[in-house]
Amino acid sequence: MADLEPGAALRITVRDDPAGAVIALGGDLDVSNADELAAALDPLLAAKPARLVFDLAELRFMDSSGIAQLLRSAAVVPVSVVHVSHIVRRVLEATGLIEALGVEP
Repeated sequence: MADLEPGAALRITVRDDPAGAVIALGGDLDVSNADELAAALDPLLAAKPARLVFDLAELRFMDSSGIAQLLRSAAVVPVSVVHVSHIVRRVLEATGLIEALGVEP
């Protein structure tokens, strides 16, 4: 996995999985691009899959705008968050959302 420069553009990949939809995020997720994630999530949330899995293996930064999108999703369908980088995990821990968002080790 390559290190990303600060300010790396958000990358969103959506794929189907037997457990539900998987949304893989890479780069930086912040107020400047959270609407891109919202646009990708809207049709998924409307379809109400059994589960949404957020794969954050390549996400290097997330601010409160990204957290809001995760929480919005969790209000509609069960959510799991996997492959969380150290820095993103610290943000989720600081907000007390590790359990609420189903963050896996």
